Amino acid sequence: MQGQFIYGTLRGANLRVTAILRNTVRDASDIEQAHTMFVGLSIFSKGELIHQDDHFCIIEENQFVTVDERDLPLLGYSEDEYLILFQCKRGEGDSYFPQEHQLNYEVINADSKECTVIYDQLPIISVGSVNPRPILLLAPKLWMSKYINTFVSFTNTSPKRTEEGVSWEMMILDTNGVVIKKAHIKSADSDAFTLNLREFLKDCYEFSDDLKMFTFLARANTVSSTLLTFIKNEISGNISVEHSLSPHYYINGDFSRVRDEAFKINSESPIQND
Repeated sequence: MQGQFIYGTLRGANLRVTAILRNTVRDASDIEQAHTMFVGLSIFSKGELIHQDDHFCIIEENQFVTVDERDLPLLGYSEDEYLILFQCKRGEGDSYFPQEHQLNYEVINADSKECTVIYDQLPIISVGSVNPRPILLLAPKLWMSKYINTFVSFTNTSPKRTEEGVSWEMMILDTNGVVIKKAHIKSADSDAFTLNLREFLKDCYEFSDDLKMFTFLARANTVSSTLLTFIKNEISGNISVEHSLSPHYYINGDFSRVRDEAFKINSESPIQND
């Protein structure tokens, strides 16, 4: 069985990331799936594979391994973001197995300012079955001011590289649903980048000391993606993180209708819910 855990550095927000890779079972019914887990590492920069170690570490049953970005090869100081991919294998066969891992993001040069998030690894997509599918990020409660900022971490990976890469359609809406800004940002097929929303809005909105709430929406066709939203107090260093969960985690009713309507909000692109 296998799966892949992907995340990005967040140097654009002055954060340092540590991953806690876990090898656990979720309940007693999964005990037969408990096996030693073998972990490989790949690091990408702007779509290029810059490091690969198929035998990065071994994690025994009910154990974990901590991986600080400062201990990873080729991740010396720079403002570039890196996509970090851990390929996890356990037991026999190539089928997917769910396994949650943890990320701790620490504010650089700030005492004990950090946030943490746990989410599942993704299935490994083979080259022969690559089929980009639409993904939607809906962050409906972004607080912004001169001192409160929001950063969004985009990571996506694909087993093959194309000239087109991934085209992200992004927009910011105010509390009345008015679109303040729209943009398209391209990334490579295996890449990580950070969007600073204050910089994104600087040419169309002037922030004050008062908090203002916005909604951020992003859409794209990707193979495998992970999206994280960070709200940061740039005076105190306090920070929070949210993983972009599918709406079925927090809505009742007709999920397909809600998702379809979200994909159509002010859309001029071919990205549609399928």
